[in-house]
Amino acid sequence: MWRPRTRFAGQRGGTTVEFAMVGTLFFLLLLATIEIGRAMFTWNALTEATRLGARAAAVCSVQSNSIANAALFNSTQLVPGLLAAHINVSYLDAGGAVVANPAPGNAAGFNNVRYVQVSIRGYDLHLMIPGFGSITLPPFTTTVPRESLGIVPSEAAGC
Repeated sequence: MWRPRTRFAGQRGGTTVEFAMVGTLFFLLLLATIEIGRAMFTWNALTEATRLGARAAAVCSVQSNSIANAALFNSTQLVPGLLAAHINVSYLDAGGAVVANPAPGNAAGFNNVRYVQVSIRGYDLHLMIPGFGSITLPPFTTTVPRESLGIVPSEAAGC
């Protein structure tokens, strides 16, 4: 029986080897694109978390639980692994120094508060690519002017 001769008769499996090389590169780029997208989402979510926490700190009572709750997106786990321990609230005077005792009972400290600052520190972004572990993101900070700090005459603060 007659069979047509091909030039590549002795190169069986060449296509499989080429696909293995090109496919590995393709899937590596695909996973890297997904990871960069996740990292950008987490970066933006942490920035928004500090903004929400600072807004809550400006209008709620000093060291209220509502501040961390707002920064955690009302406990929805929007950012996996973000805990109240990552959130730091500071009350600052006009020069930017931390006020030692900003509680409403301490008039000297409470009246010196001019800004509130919420920061997220020590958050680790766990990567989904095997063998790459995690990345510790830099601190995220938002500072806003103080508002009522939970003291609202004749009405509830709403925090």
